[in-house]
This record gives sequence, structure tokens and C-alpha cells, in this order.
Amino acid sequence: MKELKKAGLICNLDRNNLGLYCNCFSDYLRVCRKLRDLLPDDEREILSDDDMDQFSSLIRLRKTLIDDMMKISRTCGLTLDSRLKAGQLKVDKVADAIEDAFGDI
Repeated sequence: MKELKKAGLICNLDRNNLGLYCNCFSDYLRVCRKLRDLLPDDEREILSDDDMDQFSSLIRLRKTLIDDMMKISRTCGLTLDSRLKAGQLKVDKVADAIEDAFGDI
């Protein structure tokens, strides 16, 4: 958060979306831990039907959380593309200021 504020890429209005992203990420980590715990230690061991159902549900939930995090990250400007666009705007402003001060060099 500090880095985003310092770069001027986030403001107080973005906190809600950033909080949503953090909640999704926390849930994603929790699901990944459950999946890891559910997997058998021995690859030859077969999951029971109940474990397989739970495993399948967790995989679907994990995919949903990943999709949600990607949507929210685009909204918050957390993607690489978003940051590059914001950075380019800053570079353009500096270039314009230099041109205004010194003319077309």
C-alpha cells in the first residue's frame, strides 16, 4: 500500500477495492492450504469419494477466487499494464514540462 501511495497510484477511494482483493487473496491461500492437506502423501494412495468431492469443490473455488482477484486487480490498477500506463502518463507530463521550459530541443 505504501509503495502504491508513494507512486501516486492509489488514493483513499481505492481502499475498498484493495480490501476486497486482500480478502480474496486470503481466501485463496486458505483454499490452497486445504488442497495441500487433502492431497495424499503417497501418490499411489487414492482419494475417497468424499475427499474427491471436497477436492473438486476446492479446485472450483480456487479458480473463482483467482478470477475475482484478477478482476479486482484490474479495477485497482494493480496489473502490470495498469502500472505501465500510469507510469507513461507521468513520463509524458515530465516531458511536456521540459518542453514548456526549454522549447523543442
